Amino acid sequence: MPYKTAAKTSNVGGMVIVEHSPCDDENTEQADKEIAALLANGWQIVSTCPVNESSNILNRDGDDVYASYTRGIEVFLVK
Repeated sequence: MPYKTAAKTSNVGGMVIVEHSPCDDENTEQADKEIAALLANGWQIVSTCPVNESSNILNRDGDDVYASYTRGIEVFLVK
Protein backbone atom coordinates (compact mmCIF):
# COMPACT_ATOMS: atom_id res chain seq x y z
CA MET A 1 0.00 0.00 0.00
CA PRO A 2 2.04 2.98 -1.23
CA TYR A 3 1.97 6.48 0.22
CA LYS A 4 2.68 9.73 -1.53
CA THR A 5 5.44 11.66 0.23
CA ALA A 6 6.00 15.37 0.07
CA ALA A 7 9.47 16.56 1.08
CA LYS A 8 10.02 19.98 2.59
CA THR A 9 13.45 21.34 3.50
CA SER A 10 14.31 24.38 5.57
CA ASN A 11 17.39 25.93 7.12
CA VAL A 12 17.14 27.05 10.74
CA GLY A 13 20.21 28.58 12.30
CA GLY A 14 22.50 26.80 9.85
CA MET A 15 20.87 23.42 10.50
CA VAL A 16 19.11 21.75 7.57
CA ILE A 17 15.72 20.29 8.45
CA VAL A 18 14.05 17.77 6.16
CA GLU A 19 10.39 16.88 6.66
CA HIS A 20 8.65 14.08 4.79
CA SER A 21 4.90 13.86 5.08
CA PRO A 22 3.46 10.50 3.95
CA CYS A 23 -0.17 10.79 2.89
CA ASP A 24 -2.77 8.79 1.00
CA ASP A 25 -3.21 9.32 -2.74
CA GLU A 26 -4.96 7.53 -5.62
CA ASN A 27 -2.44 4.64 -5.49
CA THR A 28 -3.11 4.14 -1.78
CA GLU A 29 -6.86 4.15 -2.41
CA GLN A 30 -6.48 1.61 -5.24
CA ALA A 31 -4.43 -0.72 -3.05
CA ASP A 32 -7.01 -0.35 -0.27
CA LYS A 33 -9.80 -1.36 -2.68
CA GLU A 34 -7.79 -4.40 -3.87
CA ILE A 35 -7.16 -5.51 -0.29
CA ALA A 36 -10.85 -5.02 0.60
CA ALA A 37 -11.84 -7.19 -2.39
CA LEU A 38 -9.44 -9.94 -1.30
CA LEU A 39 -10.80 -9.82 2.24
CA ALA A 40 -14.35 -10.12 0.87
CA ASN A 41 -13.21 -13.27 -1.01
CA GLY A 42 -12.00 -15.02 2.14
CA TRP A 43 -8.41 -13.83 2.37
CA GLN A 44 -7.06 -12.82 5.79
CA ILE A 45 -4.39 -10.32 6.75
CA VAL A 46 -1.72 -12.17 8.71
CA SER A 47 0.87 -9.44 8.98
CA THR A 48 1.78 -5.92 7.95
CA CYS A 49 5.19 -4.30 7.66
CA PRO A 50 6.18 -0.68 7.06
CA VAL A 51 8.16 0.04 3.91
CA ASN A 52 10.79 2.62 4.78
CA GLU A 53 12.71 4.87 2.45
CA SER A 54 15.44 7.42 3.00
CA SER A 55 16.78 10.40 1.14
CA ASN A 56 20.17 12.05 1.18
CA ILE A 57 20.45 15.79 0.69
CA LEU A 58 23.81 17.51 0.34
CA ASN A 59 23.63 21.03 1.76
CA ARG A 60 25.75 23.95 0.59
CA ASP A 61 28.38 23.36 3.30
CA GLY A 62 28.97 19.84 2.01
CA ASP A 63 27.27 18.10 4.94
CA ASP A 64 25.09 15.10 4.24
CA VAL A 65 21.54 15.22 5.57
CA TYR A 66 19.64 11.94 5.76
CA ALA A 67 15.92 11.55 6.30
CA SER A 68 14.06 8.26 6.73
CA TYR A 69 10.30 7.94 6.44
CA THR A 70 7.53 5.42 5.83
CA ARG A 71 6.84 5.05 2.11
CA GLY A 72 4.08 2.47 2.39
CA ILE A 73 2.77 -0.61 4.16
CA GLU A 74 3.31 -4.15 2.94
CA VAL A 75 0.27 -6.31 3.65
CA PHE A 76 0.65 -10.09 3.86
CA LEU A 77 -2.48 -12.12 3.17
CA VAL A 78 -3.33 -15.84 3.14
CA LYS A 79 -6.35 -17.77 1.99
